[in-house]
Amino acid sequence: MSPYLRIIRIPNLIIVAVLQAVLYFGILVPVLDTYGIKLVLGTGCFMLFIFTTMIITATGYVINDILDVKADQINKPSDCIVGRDITKKNAFRYYIILSFAGFLTALIIAIHINKIIYILIYIVAVAFLYLYSKYLKKQLLVGNIFVSLFSSFVPGIILIFELPGIKLLNETENGSYHFIMDIFLGFMVFSFLVSMYRELVKDMEDIEGDMFIKAKTFPVVFGIELTKFLSGFITIIILISLFYWLKMDINVNRIYMKIYVLLFVLFGFSFKKS
Repeated sequence: MSPYLRIIRIPNLIIVAVLQAVLYFGILVPVLDTYGIKLVLGTGCFMLFIFTTMIITATGYVINDILDVKADQINKPSDCIVGRDITKKNAFRYYIILSFAGFLTALIIAIHINKIIYILIYIVAVAFLYLYSKYLKKQLLVGNIFVSLFSSFVPGIILIFELPGIKLLNETENGSYHFIMDIFLGFMVFSFLVSMYRELVKDMEDIEGDMFIKAKTFPVVFGIELTKFLSGFITIIILISLFYWLKMDINVNRIYMKIYVLLFVLFGFSFKKS
């Protein structure tokens, strides 16, 4: 596979796209259609929406690899793409091209739905991913929490764009409103927790490189054993949360439920670095 495809983690981007598509077309659209509530995005615009989310995620991967070369050469020299398969200069050009392409699609969406201010969501997301790679990931727990919040952002951003219809649904049929919120909030909480777990595990794996670049990650500051305890505690919370969510009275077809649970797991573990 081309290094330009490997660096943006195509399998992870596919998971992001499938997750958003299932939530939108499998949950949100049928419910809103049932009550004759007009969608803000619609099918065509939502496909651009998915593409934009994938671009945001891809830019995060690229800029992280560009700014993390020294640590990667120590932690995973065989998997290091920037500096070996792609020059740092070309990788940054690729980052600029992706960022610009995403900005254009975000602008088209904002104009189409007559919410030009929503372009700020794209700008802020890309900017914060840069800040994460440059500064935040080296700070104690700050980077971990940021990545986890960004993971929650992937399903949550759909609610922001379709907020008018969701508000109207709450006024029209409160039960269906809670059904949608239970599904979306379930994904958001679960993805936050699993991403937090994965970030701690990755920090343990990358401790040598992080010490070299003087990053203040949890394992560097508190040691491996305490990090294992914290990640184990988060695992227990994840299992309890998943059990609670599955026991909730969510009136949904069992086949769909299996899809949701599968996507829960895949989505959470997709936000690893490699």
